[in-house]
Amino acid sequence: MKQTPSFGHGTHIGNVRKRNEDCYGFNPRLGVWLVADGLGGHADGDVASRTVVEAIISSVKDGNSLENALGVGHKAVLDAVKAGLGKADMGSTAVAVQISGNDYNIAWVGDSRAYHWNGETLTQVSRDHSMMQDLMDIGMLSEKEARTYPVKGVLTRTLGVDPSSPVKVDNVTGHLQQHDLILLCSDGLTGQISDNGIATILGGPGNEQDKINLLINAALKSGGNDNITAILISSG
Repeated sequence: MKQTPSFGHGTHIGNVRKRNEDCYGFNPRLGVWLVADGLGGHADGDVASRTVVEAIISSVKDGNSLENALGVGHKAVLDAVKAGLGKADMGSTAVAVQISGNDYNIAWVGDSRAYHWNGETLTQVSRDHSMMQDLMDIGMLSEKEARTYPVKGVLTRTLGVDPSSPVKVDNVTGHLQQHDLILLCSDGLTGQISDNGIATILGGPGNEQDKINLLINAALKSGGNDNITAILISSG
């Protein structure tokens, strides 16, 4: 794999929202990329997501693991509220990847997602921290029913919001083959495009930035009911 992977990135306010509460960031020298989605309906979601992105990149730069860095992001949001930089109960999701050589580590909190594309198959690497996912896990909600589930956005884990306990961060490690892709995205993308639709775009022509543009445009054409953010990283 190349020393610095090539990647594409983008965000869009969507067709409905009045402001973009998503935020994303990257530091290729650290091998880190991430997407954060400020909680809609909560105060200052844009402040929360920006705080999370800045805190996570800074924490990794200081030598912390990706999982610990997300914990730092959680504390940073709570500290921002105390400092008057955001309103009480603001919060954010986050999904981040760190790539070293041919290996990756993905960590997340909430329902922003990570996918692995190997040229033929799209695999959802992360697992949503949401009420809907919990109901699917115990067999009370089918995948078909989930598509029209009325409270999709109810999260079971977030960064910020709850100061009473440390946040639990999940992570997955894996190996990249040549030409594999890692997609990080907010639910504004996955709420509008099916996994099959994402796979069709990733398997089509164009570089990483071309494919990000196509993904965002597809989400807009499908409704664009939320902010849309995505990063696509190539293994080379």
